[in-house]
Amino acid sequence: MVGDTISPASEVVILDSIDETNGNHNGGTILIGPDGKLWAAPGDSGTGGAKSQDLFKSFKANSPTLAQGLWWLAHVTLSQRAILCVEEHEDRIYYQINLNSPNAPGAKGAHLRLPLPDVVKVQEVREAGWLFDLETESETFHAGIGFGLIHNSPRRRTEFVTRKITLGAARIKAGFQKELRLGNLDARRDWGFTGDYVVAMRLILQRGEPRDYVIGTGETHTVQEFVEQTFSYVGLDWRQYVVADPKFVRPAEVDLLISNPRRAREELGWTPKGGFGELVRMMVDADVALVAEQGPRGRESG
Repeated sequence: MVGDTISPASEVVILDSIDETNGNHNGGTILIGPDGKLWAAPGDSGTGGAKSQDLFKSFKANSPTLAQGLWWLAHVTLSQRAILCVEEHEDRIYYQINLNSPNAPGAKGAHLRLPLPDVVKVQEVREAGWLFDLETESETFHAGIGFGLIHNSPRRRTEFVTRKITLGAARIKAGFQKELRLGNLDARRDWGFTGDYVVAMRLILQRGEPRDYVIGTGETHTVQEFVEQTFSYVGLDWRQYVVADPKFVRPAEVDLLISNPRRAREELGWTPKGGFGELVRMMVDADVALVAEQGPRGRESG
């Protein structure tokens, strides 16, 4: 700005446009708010294609602005968790806001009706040093995002059901334990070998551009299948030793967890090399050796 003249060359675009469904509902007001920040009113988008799927269960809209507003209202006014999902249908983007359902049939989706802290346990990790070192030889920082489903190995800790099963079977076989108490035997999980997942991590970081990947086997097995293969491998009938104990049934059980690793397979050439049976045998062999070495006190591997 020179005197009272503004130079066009000084223009800086900070927000180009927000595409709304109904153009006649666009706003456009821009001003400096009482907090000293720049305020912009994009408009209300009309209905924005908003539909109530079922009162207090879900809403769907094709306006990103309206979807954000609905999410905020659900979070603030209803004081409950709202999950925002994005889907594409016939070349249009839709935003669905799912609310806690008070009347879900049966036990399905029980985890959506409970407070989030009861479902997801988050433990604070105190890190004294750097989590990432940004100084590299190429002077660039590259990060790829990979969501690895349930990965297992002999190093899995005993509070996880797969390791609890293999160690329990090894201790029963050695005469150090009489029974194994478990919760829901019908829960289905996508179990893969940790070593395969580490290979996928490296492949993700070798790409020229970071992308998001889901890493898993793409197949599921029940807890009971894991039990059957484990006890059969050590020559025991699982039905004589396994006890279904309600104490170990999760209050918010997720019935099915399964991955879709298609992108990792097509873009990275990654596929898990070990199968379900091989994973079970690997973990059982490690725990049988651990119990033989440490005796009755053998509860953890290195």
